[in-house]
Amino acid sequence: MRHHHIILGLLWLSYCLIHSILARSYARLWVMGFLNIRKDTYRVIYNVFALVSLAAILIYQFRITAIRLFRPGMTLRIIAILFLTAGLIIMLICIRKYFLQLSGLVKEEHNKRVLETGGIHQYVRHPLYLGTFIFITGLFILFPFLSNLIAVAIIMAYTIIGILFEEKKLIEEFGEHYRQYQQNVPMLLPFLK
Repeated sequence: MRHHHIILGLLWLSYCLIHSILARSYARLWVMGFLNIRKDTYRVIYNVFALVSLAAILIYQFRITAIRLFRPGMTLRIIAILFLTAGLIIMLICIRKYFLQLSGLVKEEHNKRVLETGGIHQYVRHPLYLGTFIFITGLFILFPFLSNLIAVAIIMAYTIIGILFEEKKLIEEFGEHYRQYQQNVPMLLPFLK
């Protein structure tokens, strides 16, 4: 039974590694040249691949015999449902705001990106990640299995590392404007600078 959890951990780590490599510009340019495709087509292929591979990992995760770590009482279940709801709302706001442009399904109207600082971005710099963290924490509280703990731990660690790299890119892209935004708006936890 433990070997299934080791395999699950390796699958999540592999997913994160492949996702990171394919998101890098050198990998994107190589794949675009190899397949003779444009950037918007690459984005669609990248997102479909990410979605299909994520679904495969989740299917494996839900099929293994999971070890229950504790039994949540009514209070924990209510907290979990509140986390799930809040996380989902934040994620949906972010997806509605910019998912179509990032997915490659909608053509960009201009080449230069604009730094988003209004709406939910005035409270945290990375609201989609915050919503994801809240949501998956709620899932773990509601379904406290070792398999879910493995997924949550890897996803959170990977995302935090990714945020640090993303912050560097955003400083390169937006310069002093982003540095000022960093000073005024917390990374993930609202009201914590």
